[in-house]
Amino acid sequence: MRSIARDVGMTYDSALVRRVAQRFAQPSTQMSAGGITVNPNIPHFDPSDTSLVLARWKDGTLSLGSLVHAYEEMSPLSRPPINTFNSVIAQIHGVTLDPYRLEMAREMNLDKDPMTVQFLATRREQIRVEHMFEDSITSRIWVSKEQRQAYYEENKHGFLTFPEVRYARYHVGRKSLADSVMARLDAGDDPQTVADWGVFLGHNGAEIATRNQNEPGGDTKLLFEELLPNESRFQGPDGHGHFTVYYLIEAMPSRQLPIEEVADIIDESLRNIEAEQELQEFVARHGSRYEVETHPELLMRVRLVDPLLVN
Repeated sequence: MRSIARDVGMTYDSALVRRVAQRFAQPSTQMSAGGITVNPNIPHFDPSDTSLVLARWKDGTLSLGSLVHAYEEMSPLSRPPINTFNSVIAQIHGVTLDPYRLEMAREMNLDKDPMTVQFLATRREQIRVEHMFEDSITSRIWVSKEQRQAYYEENKHGFLTFPEVRYARYHVGRKSLADSVMARLDAGDDPQTVADWGVFLGHNGAEIATRNQNEPGGDTKLLFEELLPNESRFQGPDGHGHFTVYYLIEAMPSRQLPIEEVADIIDESLRNIEAEQELQEFVARHGSRYEVETHPELLMRVRLVDPLLVN
């Protein structure tokens, strides 16, 4: 994607990309027998910010509002993380560069490659089966308001966000600098002001970010169990003799998601449950017309290989 981005002359507002990454937490969904716990990961941006341009290329621009809209259109279950600089860039590419990928593939005659031809034939057959399933099964399924409300009430304890924290992290090269950073924070200085002061002094770096409890990280226990709001602590030295200062700005507990925010997830779950029942009934009605033979013992002999990774 980056080569295509270079070909179309794509440039980025790096400062804005970093700001966007800081606002997005890791999207996460935890499924269990008790229900589904979802962090929808859609921060609020002021209307004045949504018109800001994240990227420009020879044929157009992409605004912050357009990126957020495209992200919102994705199912919460499949949203990729965009909480780092590179992941925001990757999302920008995903939203803007698909037409150019198709054009490049045609120029390379990939549409005539035997592997592509075989893949397309398989995909056509898959589409036919999907259409049959939709016409015969899913088209008969409808989720009522009462069903949705009943499912929500039954699984309400599962529709929760993960606890979040907003924190500042400062990387410094000496213990004396770590002490200075902590002294300013403990005196009530604004964390961003301290970060700017540190950069001015040539400290290794600073960041202010949001993290939810489900995200992996070696500092999760420190941020969610040990630090209190407005409290600072340092770690180090590391293998390079550097220190890291943490400051907890805000702790946000888990909250109950209203039914309006999870209606799509509920509907999808209910449709899947009913579709499975309808499919079994469909197979029972028509299965007697065909001789079906199964050999589950042969399943483990199937060699599953991604053809794109085979030399």
